[in-house]
Amino acid sequence: MKNYFMQLKLNDPKNRAQKRLQEFAQQYADCLIDEPSYEKFKAKLNEKITEVNEAFPNCTDIGPLREYNQWRYPQELQINVDGGIEFMVRSVKRVEETPRTGRDPIYDLMGDMKEH
Repeated sequence: MKNYFMQLKLNDPKNRAQKRLQEFAQQYADCLIDEPSYEKFKAKLNEKITEVNEAFPNCTDIGPLREYNQWRYPQELQINVDGGIEFMVRSVKRVEETPRTGRDPIYDLMGDMKEH
């Protein structure tokens, strides 16, 4: 199963509708996501765009998301939304997890404190 890393870039919101949509998108900043969840995310984002457009009829409508490949890097996708939202989606080649020790993860990075 493919995994993706999603990196978020936001521009300054121009109105309340864009601000609301950016608040929703921020929960997916620097997110590791698998392929089925990625498809669900795109559907959720389109639903949120429709919801925001209905909630703020006086603001300019935000268009649907656009997904495209960078021609130089086939393992990268880009999702753009008119509300100043841009996701850079990269395919993850390998995922490694560290074993759980039951203690604070920062201590795992420091090594055995008794040696010092």
